[in-house]
Amino acid sequence: MLAFYQSATGKKVIDVMPQLTTEAMTQASQILTPQFLALVGQIENEETERVRKQVLEKAAKAKPKPAATKRPGSRTKSRN
Repeated sequence: MLAFYQSATGKKVIDVMPQLTTEAMTQASQILTPQFLALVGQIENEETERVRKQVLEKAAKAKPKPAATKRPGSRTKSRN
């Protein structure tokens, strides 16, 4: 491997590879970022809907609490 990088071709690879890698990463990012954001948005929407359904199901199963009623003849005391 050392012999390769000491050859003319190996030296060219050493010179060109950083720029080539940078360009490849830039292009990949331009292509993949919108797809990634769309996927994240889709997952977020699906999870929001799943949690919303869970909350509604739990609320429907919960026993309703009786409303507080005032007893006839009771007074509210003032703290003044």
